[in-house]
Amino acid sequence: MINMMNITIVRDNQRRKSIVTTLLATVVAASFLFIMASDYTTERLSLFILRNKNNININIKVAHDPSRHDPRKLAVLAKDPKSVRTKMKVEPVHLMYAADEDAIKGVEASIRSVLKHASEPVVIHFVGPAPLRSFPDIDFIPLNMISEDQLSQFENEALKSSVSIKKFGNLNSNANFVRFIIADLLPDVSKVMWLDADTIVRCDVVSMVRKALTTTEYVIAAVPRGGRPAGLSGSFKTDIQTSFNAGVFVADLNRWRDQDITNKIASWAQRNQKEKIYGLGSQPPMALTIGENFEQLPHSWNLDGLGWRRKVDANVVGRACVLHWTGTKKHWKEGGLHKDLVDK
Repeated sequence: MINMMNITIVRDNQRRKSIVTTLLATVVAASFLFIMASDYTTERLSLFILRNKNNININIKVAHDPSRHDPRKLAVLAKDPKSVRTKMKVEPVHLMYAADEDAIKGVEASIRSVLKHASEPVVIHFVGPAPLRSFPDIDFIPLNMISEDQLSQFENEALKSSVSIKKFGNLNSNANFVRFIIADLLPDVSKVMWLDADTIVRCDVVSMVRKALTTTEYVIAAVPRGGRPAGLSGSFKTDIQTSFNAGVFVADLNRWRDQDITNKIASWAQRNQKEKIYGLGSQPPMALTIGENFEQLPHSWNLDGLGWRRKVDANVVGRACVLHWTGTKKHWKEGGLHKDLVDK
């Protein structure tokens, strides 16, 4: 497809300098406006300047190549979510990651997998030590700019020992608790999908996120897990018989704010300091806060355990939309498991 625009400027020999200035300004302005209005992500721009005795004619031609617009490649990254919203005329799908330096390779692999399968533009937010070198244009939130008090309130003192870190990984990393303040970090966002750094996505997140939480009044949607929340002390009594893994979920942030979920999670974390209710980091306090009150996503949206299970059913893997390396043997680490399942 080719679009064209013609601009004619009348020449005035007595004001030649003014004409040159006007010409240059017009070319720049017209080119910019024309490209912005075309609503394409890829164009070839050509300028033709025709001069005669009485006027100057500027011809701007934009050629659109449909073959370069494979729907599978339309997912984009944006520092300014409003620009995506304006272009799409609808609220874009938002995704959020957080990681410390140790998990950067995991985040980058996960983002690549999201973009490979996304059918529409998505806005990705990343909280970490520095912008991602592979994706410099995403919305970056420096981890060290978040108040230490905001995140340290969720810490579990029992996980600070070297034995715990070796067994579970650094579950007391501040990046691990960012999910609890997600509504504060994204005040203008109404819905977001949280993905842990150790995930690989194999389906279109756009259609799933748009559908999630539209027919229920729950705060989050997640894949159910049978039994008590993971990590609870055996002596702690709870009526929760169906829980979830907090590494993959969709949240309605307006409901999150209205129900004060962040402070409720913090209350469980602070109570744990005195009563030793649980022994893990980010899973139990969120699970105890939400209870069984969550929308259940298909199990394919969180196939976890790949960081410790050496054998997995190939048929189950083939149907999975999200692969999740829970455990210490992450796919990007030396000795990591199931590296062959990661998109290249």
